[in-house]
Amino acid sequence: MAKAEKLRLERNGIAAKLCFIAQEVDYHNKTPFLDLPTLHKYMVNCDEITEKLDDNFLAVSELAPADIDDHLLEYHEQLTAVRKVQCGLRAIITSLMPVGGTATATPTGGAPPVQAMRLPKFEIQQFHGECLDWTTFKDTFEAAIHTNPSLSKVQKFTYLKSLLKGEAARFTADLTLTEANYDLAWIQLHERYQNRRKITTAILDRYFTQSRSNGSAKSIKSLIDGTNRCIRSLEQLGFSIENTMEIVYVHQMINKLDSNARDLWEHTVKDKDIPKYSDM
Repeated sequence: MAKAEKLRLERNGIAAKLCFIAQEVDYHNKTPFLDLPTLHKYMVNCDEITEKLDDNFLAVSELAPADIDDHLLEYHEQLTAVRKVQCGLRAIITSLMPVGGTATATPTGGAPPVQAMRLPKFEIQQFHGECLDWTTFKDTFEAAIHTNPSLSKVQKFTYLKSLLKGEAARFTADLTLTEANYDLAWIQLHERYQNRRKITTAILDRYFTQSRSNGSAKSIKSLIDGTNRCIRSLEQLGFSIENTMEIVYVHQMINKLDSNARDLWEHTVKDKDIPKYSDM
């Protein structure tokens, strides 16, 4: 049996585990039976499934089979299925959170308990501690959860914990689910990841380590898209594409082009002109 076909069978086996979790979610929505520890375990399983799918497709890509597009389609479909299951799990976790932020006591001062509610339907991507992902995660979480007056701090903290993975999860693992600890966790996350210098360095590292074009239209488009993402990220930090930064972008893109594309490019510019990124 061809190696690529073995990897496809392996991918199907990974998907079977996901199918089981999806069925559990469906059954619970009809007749509730899942508890929070089980739900959190399933969330971890989904992370593991995503990692296995990534590794599997990387192995397939290295083989470069003739039907690589079919493998890519299956890979994308299964990643979409994982995200749907994660959304379902998060909705159930939210529905099981205690009313008023605690299961045994009312808020201090005798204020009426906050009614439990389902969170917005759109998905908030998990945060694994990558500084490049922090700004997007922070802005999305603040818009959907942090500034939501209908949620107690304990509810917000429960949802935050379900979204933190890897290093970020370990960073807040010792904090118990209390209102005070939610504020502390949010401050600690900002202090650790809201670092403009580190984010800038990571963006430039990502830019300078882009893969070289192999001459195909797809690879050149990937190079352009990757560069545009870096430019937008730097602009969000207050850096402009003008002046010296523009020279850096163009220089690096030229170095990443294959020889044929680079020759074609050189024929479009004058010897003494400094090309603009828009021209590139």
